[in-house]
Amino acid sequence: MKILFDFNSEVKIEVEKPMARIPAVIIADTSSSMNGEKINTLNAEIEKFYNEILKYSLDLAILGFKFDTSTRETFPVVVNKFSVMEFQDTPVFNAFGHTPLGTIVNTAIDMLEKSINLGESNIINQC
Repeated sequence: MKILFDFNSEVKIEVEKPMARIPAVIIADTSSSMNGEKINTLNAEIEKFYNEILKYSLDLAILGFKFDTSTRETFPVVVNKFSVMEFQDTPVFNAFGHTPLGTIVNTAIDMLEKSINLGESNIINQC
């Protein structure tokens, strides 16, 4: 079987450009000061946020805090890594420990910078 190509004819090919994804980080205060109704409100609002934001092109990461009972220290923990919202489960938080806000903000900034740099390199590779 022979396939002949006419290199003089115009062929239209539609290429779908990848949608720009926006990285965002939520820092959730899950310290013991959030016990009771406050943590319930946080969980309810995070669930509302998830349901609303699904229609947007957003890569979301969520940071919380983890209390280590052996060292009695609280440190940042990644609850959800950057990923497309439709593939994430809505987290449920519990209140405990302290709030090392400076450390977790720096962690969030580092994650955003890495995500932005990765996104820029992906765009360059696709050109």
